[in-house]
Amino acid sequence: MEDSLVFSYYYGHFRPLSSIFSSHVGQNYLTVPPYFFAWLFSWCDVRLQPWLYQWWGFCWAVAGCSVIFFSGMFRSRAILLIGPSVLGLLGVNDIYYWNTLIYTMYTGLLVLFGLFFYPPPKTWGGSVIMALFFVVLPWSGPYSVLLIPVSLLHFLFVRDWKKNIPVLLGLCSTVAYFTTVQSQTARFEHLQPWVVIRYLHVLLEKVVLFQLLDGVPLYWGFVVVLLLFLSLYFFRQDPDYVRNLLFMLCLITASLTLFFLSVKFPLYGQTLACHRLISLFFWLVLLLYISDRLLVLYRPPRYVAGAIVTFFFVVVTVANIRFPSLGHARPIPGVQEFVRAIAWYEQVIASEPGRYVELHLPTYLQLMQPRVRVGNQRPDARPLENVRLPDPAWKRFLVRQ
Repeated sequence: MEDSLVFSYYYGHFRPLSSIFSSHVGQNYLTVPPYFFAWLFSWCDVRLQPWLYQWWGFCWAVAGCSVIFFSGMFRSRAILLIGPSVLGLLGVNDIYYWNTLIYTMYTGLLVLFGLFFYPPPKTWGGSVIMALFFVVLPWSGPYSVLLIPVSLLHFLFVRDWKKNIPVLLGLCSTVAYFTTVQSQTARFEHLQPWVVIRYLHVLLEKVVLFQLLDGVPLYWGFVVVLLLFLSLYFFRQDPDYVRNLLFMLCLITASLTLFFLSVKFPLYGQTLACHRLISLFFWLVLLLYISDRLLVLYRPPRYVAGAIVTFFFVVVTVANIRFPSLGHARPIPGVQEFVRAIAWYEQVIASEPGRYVELHLPTYLQLMQPRVRVGNQRPDARPLENVRLPDPAWKRFLVRQ
């Protein structure tokens, strides 16, 4: 439904391209790539726009779930086989995020953060392409601030300028992006003991344990930390493991911290799926990565690989059964009729200069009702009246003057 705000704002393709850098559509921050494609799609037939929104969002989610597996970091065939499906069916939280344009503010950043795990490009041409992603994608949304600590870690471990220059440009782009964020977004006064305890519970129960167990005592967290230290011992001969582990732990912990230190924490009172998206995604990446290192470095019997694959299959299956929203989202009724009505009025208004009509799609959340003005945009324009509709049901779309 949040796509409706963007659709209503850019409908009619009369907004200048520069508006993608100046318009905070329903938020106190910019999401430039989604705005750009909403602006681009607004030039298309309005009946195609819901499909374009959904399929573009779907493509970015697939990219977010797949890009890290082209980095060379994963080498086990079993993990390469199941990894993208695990990240897609559980790591992206909900099919809702696959199907919307506005949530490329998250999936675009999954692509960006996945690039940190790539080796330095072999050519300067590859560095230019990588730099393009590092410059553009931080403008996807406020979680791009995570690029700052990960970049600093990256500079500690990587000395190749073919990779460091794109990362440095990304760092500069992130700083530039945050000059556009409206003030009063961060709330450092939230650093109170009860907030920290709440944060640790969410991290343990809803991220580490996938919401499959409730009321877990916090001391279980020490078991998780111990297991991570054990993984460091077992893979100490792998020079890349420590670097990648620190990158992932930074993304897992810091992304959830951003919500608890934001103005949205007291508004929501609880974390929604989108607030845990990056944490859960990279926790799954970490589990897949540890499994991959185990299978590649120690070459255990095949039944061990089968057990690992079975574990991920069971977790994904149980989570999707327990939380049906992971696999199904109730569609907004009447979208196709609504855009057909808009297209019909566009033809009528074409022969009625100086007239306009306002249409909206009634939804249960009034704030996010798609609303457009078809026809003349001038203040002195007159509303279109007494038009015989091809479908009487379209009357429900009319905004009463």
